[in-house]
Amino acid sequence: MKRICAALLAAIVLCPFCLGVEGPEVPESPRVAEVPESSAGPEAPTDSESPEAGEAPAGPESPKVSGNPAVSEDPEVSADPGASESPEVLAVPESPEASEPPEGSAGPEEETGGPAPAPAVSAASAILMEASTGRVLFEKEAHTPRLIASTTKLMTALVAVESTPDLQSVVEVKREYQAEGSSMYLKVGEELTLEELLYGLLLASGNDAALAIAGGCAGDVETFVGWMNEKAAELGMEDTHFENPNGLDQEGHLSSAYDLALLGRAVLENETLRKIVSTKTATVAGRSLANHNKLLWRYEGCVGLKTGYTDAAGRTLVSGAEREGMTLICVTLKDRDDWDDHAALFDYGFGLCRMQPLCRAGKVFRSLEVRGSVLPTVEVVTARAVAYPLGGEEKVRALITLPDMVQAPVEEGAIAGKLTFLLGEEPIGETYLLYAGSCPVNEPKLSLFERIFQSLRGEGEPLAALSMERG
Repeated sequence: MKRICAALLAAIVLCPFCLGVEGPEVPESPRVAEVPESSAGPEAPTDSESPEAGEAPAGPESPKVSGNPAVSEDPEVSADPGASESPEVLAVPESPEASEPPEGSAGPEEETGGPAPAPAVSAASAILMEASTGRVLFEKEAHTPRLIASTTKLMTALVAVESTPDLQSVVEVKREYQAEGSSMYLKVGEELTLEELLYGLLLASGNDAALAIAGGCAGDVETFVGWMNEKAAELGMEDTHFENPNGLDQEGHLSSAYDLALLGRAVLENETLRKIVSTKTATVAGRSLANHNKLLWRYEGCVGLKTGYTDAAGRTLVSGAEREGMTLICVTLKDRDDWDDHAALFDYGFGLCRMQPLCRAGKVFRSLEVRGSVLPTVEVVTARAVAYPLGGEEKVRALITLPDMVQAPVEEGAIAGKLTFLLGEEPIGETYLLYAGSCPVNEPKLSLFERIFQSLRGEGEPLAALSMERG
């Protein structure tokens, strides 16, 4: 019979830093060669360039938890700047004792000498979001639908690589792919690979490249735009509707700063697109291309993304930057001073918080009593790592769902419980707790008489075998 589970209290010690993990480098394509900055290739765009139409002026369902779960909630604790920097330190309970922090602890914005106040931006809409978690660090009319110009092409690129994984697929340029505004200057009858068109789309912001990609991937532009809207719904872009793949002004073609940040997150998660949007210059199909995003030259840690401009939309910009294992995404719409606004917002965000590990994957959480097995206990480990961007004095609580004992048999890798982290009342991350080993049922050994009796009933070993054993 299972015992009544007791509430477990334990202290969380937040590690003061998080080790950033870099993904593998994407190998250079043989069809696309980057031009060294010192070569005679195109230089970074200059402010004196006039805007072209369509472009900016250079400028699981939860598995059943075994056992009898107990739910306990840890007290709030603040990040400890003096905590050990050992990678073994976890922000999960490791001790049955806990202490309450002093009441009235100031948040980051109240701390004397803390982060600078949020900058004033000239954009009609703006947002600053941490990429891995989606935490919003700054927003201004972030959900207002507006014209977005060539930042549309981020969705064009994402749908293209997901619908047509073979980047060496060849697209023949048709007359209907010609377009006004910024251009890759495609020629009718010319053949380019999808990869080459993606560079022309995201570096040169070619409106013709957008139409060629749409037609080449879907057979016609209208079908491709339908795919774009389906992807927007999948990403939760509720303020968004696309009418074309290049972002030229069209009634009903709208999105919001928040939605474009969600799109930026998805683009950066794709290794192919992450590489392209961060490329400064490249030679593609005999063309020298320069990325219109000047933050790649101006802001240390910038990972690119996309510019945009039309007379009606004004200047639009989606950009990303990395520092100390944290990636921020910034979006501004209708912003006459976007380069400076993005730099100021990045500085603000990196000063406001940093990624804090709350737990590490595979770390022993605690041991549980096992009943009905020769093994008295089984260890429970965290299934995955959890990290979150936190200010210096922000407090995280751990909600633990875990039995205080378990009945054999226990299977290694099965779910024992769950660990949920909360900031205030908002869940900010969770991980399952898994059994680290198996515990078989302890089956009592039968006497020879009992085994003979089982055999006579047609169970167990044959009687002849038992007779030989007795002899």
